[in-house]
Amino acid sequence: MINHKNIYRTTAKCDHDFIDKQGISCAIYTSIYKGLEELLMKFVDQEITGLKNIVKHIGKKNIKIMLDGKYDFKLRAMLGVEVITVIDGDAKVPQIGMASILAKVQRDAEMVKYHKKYPRYRFDQHK
Repeated sequence: MINHKNIYRTTAKCDHDFIDKQGISCAIYTSIYKGLEELLMKFVDQEITGLKNIVKHIGKKNIKIMLDGKYDFKLRAMLGVEVITVIDGDAKVPQIGMASILAKVQRDAEMVKYHKKYPRYRFDQHK
């Protein structure tokens, strides 16, 4: 677990039923949206609902989002904040690389947990 005053993290995901019904692009967008909402709430001193309202409270100029890849998932247009996309960002930008590693470590832990529950599928081999 990271415990540093200047590093905050969250993870968000969609289950397989959501992906099957809505598609992978929608699931990625929804996960990014939920993750940003949870993360940005850490900088708000009151209960605010909705990502747009949280961004408005914090101030658009105070937020910069960096994403690995070439798509901004319309976050720039929707939120009015700076969004930087970097192809191969995990190799080029230390913060994106760190986020990638943390996400993979969390996924690996989940795969080990699933292996214990369903050993015949050997989920521990997928980490």
